[in-house]
Amino acid sequence: MKRNGKADTTIKYVSQRLKTLEKHTDLKNPEKVKQFIANRNIKNSSKNSYLFAYSQYCEFYKIEWNMVKYHRNDKMPRIPTTEQLNMLISHSGRVMSVKLTLSKETGLRPVEVCNLKVKDIDLTHKTVYPTTAKHQSIFDTVLPR
Repeated sequence: MKRNGKADTTIKYVSQRLKTLEKHTDLKNPEKVKQFIANRNIKNSSKNSYLFAYSQYCEFYKIEWNMVKYHRNDKMPRIPTTEQLNMLISHSGRVMSVKLTLSKETGLRPVEVCNLKVKDIDLTHKTVYPTTAKHQSIFDTVLPR
């Protein structure tokens, strides 16, 4: 998977999913795997991640199978008010409050904030050049004035 350009986190989660499947079902029998995943009391998005992991396994071991796809049940996220965010920031420690403020003002994801380096921040132009988490094309993000 590493040679196919998959991230370390993807490899880690695929490995965890395969260990769970191996513990509860026969990996050499695709129908049993499908049945096990279908009967699990988890979200459809999680079922899809198990199916992705198993498809990686099948590809490696040349096992033929027809992968099903579960439809995700997307729901509207709860967006906190500015007042709630400010209260959270004010009750956080020094480092966390800086990270939360940066995320609030720029819209960066937590992983993007954590991956920032000093060279990614241009204080003279009040600009941040993040490495995006989901391969989006953000050229720059403006810091608050």
